[in-house]
Parts: sequence; C-alpha cells; structure tokens
Amino acid sequence: FVVCDMSSFFTKFSCVVAYSISAALIVRSFMDRSPGWKRAPLAIGLTVLNVFVPSIFNVEDEFFTKMLLILIISWINSFKVLGWAINRGPIARTKQLTRSQFIAVFCLPITPVFQGTRSHAGSYSGNARQHEILDPNFGTMCLHFAVKLAALLLLVFFLQTVETTRILREALQSLALYLFTSEVMVVNGIAIRLLLGIQVAPDFDRPFLASSVTDFWSRRWNLNTGYTLRFLVYDPVVEGRLVAPLSAAA
Repeated sequence: FVVCDMSSFFTKFSCVVAYSISAALIVRSFMDRSPGWKRAPLAIGLTVLNVFVPSIFNVEDEFFTKMLLILIISWINSFKVLGWAINRGPIARTKQLTRSQFIAVFCLPITPVFQGTRSHAGSYSGNARQHEILDPNFGTMCLHFAVKLAALLLLVFFLQTVETTRILREALQSLALYLFTSEVMVVNGIAIRLLLGIQVAPDFDRPFLASSVTDFWSRRWNLNTGYTLRFLVYDPVVEGRLVAPLSAAA
C-alpha cells in the first residue's frame, strides 16, 4: 500500500488554493482593460499555468485530487478566464459581484444566476437551464441533498456486501458516480448560498428522466458544459462577433 504524506499533500493543496485566489484577484484588477487583445495575454498565461497546476500531485496516491483539479482548474477555470478575455461568461460580471463572490465564482465549479438579467455576460439567448436557480427553495435543496446522500450510502453498502452480475454492478456504479458528483455540486451550491448569498444554476437535473439524447445532454446532464459551450462558442457565432461589448457585462 502507498502511504500518502499528508503534510506534503496539505502543503501542495494550500499552494493550489493560494494560486487560485491570487489569480482571481489579478483578473479582477485587470477588469478596467478593454476586452479582447488587452486581456488576452493574461488570459492565455493563466490558461497555460492552469494546465500544469494539477501536475504537482502524483497519480499513485493523490489520483482523485489530481483528477478533480484537472476538472476544476485546467478545464472549467480556464474556460472562465478565456470567456473573461472576450467579455463573456460568469466572471465578466464583476459589477454584480463583491470581491468574495468573484473569488468564489472564479475558483469553484459553479455558475451564478443574476436575478433580473441574463445569466452570462453577452449571452445571446439563455441556455436551456442557465437562467434557473438550483432549487430556489432552500429547504427543498437540503431535502434533495439528504435523499441523494442516503441513496448513495445504500448503494455503496449494497455494492460492498452483495454479489451481483457484472452488468448490474456497472450500472449501479454509474448511478453511484452520478449521485456522488451531484452531491458535490449541491454542497457547493448550499455553501455558496449560505456564505456569500449567490444563487447558482443546476449542474444536473434528474438525468434518468431524459426523454431523448438531446434532452439528456442539453437539459439534464453536465449542464456546466452547456453553459461553457454557449458563451465561448454558440453566442459568438450567433452574434457574429467574438468579443461582447462592455455594456453586456453591466
């Protein structure tokens, strides 16, 4: 068995947190620069750094942390920064976010919902679920979290104690993975709402009820990808311009 050096792990993790917060503050300080080429050097530089940041963790005994950081920093955060460079995406709305809220939106895999406005700066038309709030009723959100957590624990217990066919086991493992990922996102939503007062859009919406592949991908599963593709690809193509005007982020 490989024993993880926790002191080294926390040192590396602290460095990643410090890097993310510092990057957020630097980007915020550059908001007065015009979108486009004046923001591009910083955005490109941070995107390159984001690719290498997870490499400080090793695959053998820090695999989960490494994969999580690749998702959050190398992928989601990089797309947010590139969107900021062209005045699109959640972190382009600095005027509607306090410093603490900006850091949270910059660093975490969440999509804020701005009440009374479009969800993303420069959005030509809202994503299928982009304008919605993750369980507007806080009590309902907590109830859903508790139910999914109970289901996840039951699934884990079942998989560890009961012999099943390979097909059934793989299906249950897929369900457990969905429940785990969904719980992580809901915890983010609860924490951000309680601590910073930010409403966030859903990342999943009962994908097992999808009526088609289109419904599954665009309205129920991994909605963060849909948000990202919209403000980086779809909106610029539909609008016929790469950089959104500053008024779009007001």
